[in-house]
This record gives sequence, C-alpha cells and structure tokens, in this order.
Amino acid sequence: MITMNNTLPTSFPTKAAQKELLDSITRQYETLRNDAQRFILNDPSHKLRSGDRYEKLSEIYWGLPNYPHQVREKHYAWFDECGIDSNAIRGLVVARDIVKKAPVIKAPKVERTEGKRTERSATHHGCCQLCGRAHKVDVKTGLIAQHGYTVQWGWQSGSCAGSHHLPIEKSKDLVEEVVVDVAKKLDEVQAEVGTEHNKYWAIKRTLNFLNETIANWKPRELTPIKYDN
Repeated sequence: MITMNNTLPTSFPTKAAQKELLDSITRQYETLRNDAQRFILNDPSHKLRSGDRYEKLSEIYWGLPNYPHQVREKHYAWFDECGIDSNAIRGLVVARDIVKKAPVIKAPKVERTEGKRTERSATHHGCCQLCGRAHKVDVKTGLIAQHGYTVQWGWQSGSCAGSHHLPIEKSKDLVEEVVVDVAKKLDEVQAEVGTEHNKYWAIKRTLNFLNETIANWKPRELTPIKYDN
C-alpha cells in the first residue's frame, strides 16, 4: 500500500512505467472505496432505509469519487465515517499527483559492441549493392561478406549475388552489370506478355530503381564497427 511516507520515483524511464504506477495507485484507491461502500451496505441504517444516518450514508455511497484525482477535502471525512483511514486516502492522492508530475527521462541508449576484436575481425559495415542490407566488410579485401544464404542440416544453400563484391558505398559496378541483365529481361517480358501485365511492371520498377541508384551514386564512408578493445 502506498502511503504519504513512501519514497516515490522522481522520474520514469518510460511512459509505460509511469502509467503502471498510476494504475497501481488507482487500484489501491478503488479497494478502499469499495471497502467504504461495503461498510455502508452493512450498516444497520441501510437495512431500515430511513433516518438521518441512512440519508447521510446514502449521500456518501453515491458521492464517493471513482478516482483519486477526484477526491476533495470533504471526502476525507466521508472515508473516516466509513471506517477507512483518511490518511491512507490522502497518501494515494498525494502519491498520484507526484507520480503524474514526474518527468519521463529515457535511460541513455547502451551502444552495442561486437565484443573483442581479432586480427581478422571486420572494422566496418557496408551495404550490399543488390539487396541494400548492411553486412560486414572483409578487413583485407574490402568486399561484402557472404550473406542471404540459408543453413539446413549444416549446409549453406544459396546466397545474395552481392556477396563478395564491393559495398555500394565504394562501387556501383555490380549494379551497372545487373541493369544490363534486367533491361534485357524487360524486353523479353514485353515481347511475351506486353506492357500491361503485372510481370512487366514489376521488372520495370526494379529497372527504374537500379537506374536511379546509379544516377545518384557517389562514394561514401563505411560505417565503423565498435569493439570493446
């Protein structure tokens, strides 16, 4: 149970963490409110359905706030009337206000490393000329590592044609080679199914993307890989 003496966080790493504590405070308040209403229902005056006490308790029953932020000064006396320590209610109201006003301060992002570097460890990532994904660049040859393969029963099957070529940051030669093949394939599909078929436009979009890549290409720096040492 949260009380006025509890030490509450001065900040939260996420909105979710803040909301979790606010929800906990609300649930605790709801438990005490339910206890107060149960007290009223069990009071002898409630069974008589008449008299000043019945009228007063009825007002309390229907007037107790649903949430801690709705509690006003008069409500504390109502809780006391129902055998609920009003200080417990005050503690929840104050706690909610403190938690609500506490800032959300994200924890600093922990930079991931590749562990310990060896003599053959890659020092940079580069993007494949064909699939566009970042992969390690061989420290001696400067070529993209093999990628795009699947492993089954301990054997590698298939790989991206961009493996063991220079990354796009350093060369567009492979893209230029592929453009020739894609343009030839487009002519073949056009002759076979025409220009209205989805197959034609799928290849056409690929060709446009490759041509755009060549037109906008310029050498760039590779992305360094961080190691512990």
